[in-house]
Amino acid sequence: MTTAVHLDTRAALWRAANRARWAPSIHNTQPWRLRLHRDALDLHLDPERILPTVDPDGRQALISCGCALFNARVSLACEEGAEVTVARFPEGTDSTLLARLHLATRSAEDAFTRATRLALADLDFAVAVRRTNRNAFEQTSIPARFLDRLTAAAAAEGTVLFAVRLSHHRAALARLTQVAADALVDNPAYRAEVESVDGKAPVAVSAGHAQTLLLLGTDTDHRRDWLRAGEAVERVLLTAALSGYEYSPVMPALEVPDVREMLRFELGVTVYPQFLLRLGRGAPVASTSRRPLTEILTES
Repeated sequence: MTTAVHLDTRAALWRAANRARWAPSIHNTQPWRLRLHRDALDLHLDPERILPTVDPDGRQALISCGCALFNARVSLACEEGAEVTVARFPEGTDSTLLARLHLATRSAEDAFTRATRLALADLDFAVAVRRTNRNAFEQTSIPARFLDRLTAAAAAEGTVLFAVRLSHHRAALARLTQVAADALVDNPAYRAEVESVDGKAPVAVSAGHAQTLLLLGTDTDHRRDWLRAGEAVERVLLTAALSGYEYSPVMPALEVPDVREMLRFELGVTVYPQFLLRLGRGAPVASTSRRPLTEILTES
């Protein structure tokens, strides 16, 4: 057991909000808003930052917000005397209020709770060093034992992560990614939206085994699943970043609904694909800019 310590609630919540804004997001749209209460932090979806052509159902925006939510959870886990509860969709799944993190002073902490909290707190350093890297990665394989760690990280958030290893699966993934990318770049509205935010072209996928490809999925495909998928994505990315790995999202095949469904069939999986990424080590890249906290945070 640990004894209670003084907790500066406002400072802890403010830090969590600041950590949340450093989450990755679809085309760096940063589709979130935050509201600070006396003892809670609200995470809202910002509908005005959803890309209607790229992301018509808002699935990727919610995944992005899930990444921000996980960063906030990690930050609050660093508070020794804090008891944190997370209510997802406290006003229903149709609301823009995606999550409320409530903070209270903890009087005691058993061994299991402490271990769980510290597992999150250990990822705090990675929030600042995690990078999206679209460069070519080194031609080295990632140890199977480390991939097992990433699989466990995703499972801890209620999702499934697996490496796409078989040659015919990788070939199917490369083909479907190209099909989707061609369809997307031929769409003037898609090009305009992407160029308006970050101007990045879709990332290609090789059928060879020189790059590690990881697919994260969920058992069902609803707004709650999308939010939890984002939390799992960020847990995986932060775990990887602590060991010096960077990632690049490979999303075209998941941005075209028909192709996304074909991908499930080609890979023979029952989960719904939510996020596909390359993982490895590449030439260093600078951090992507973020909106200032004053632009996304309001206080009640």
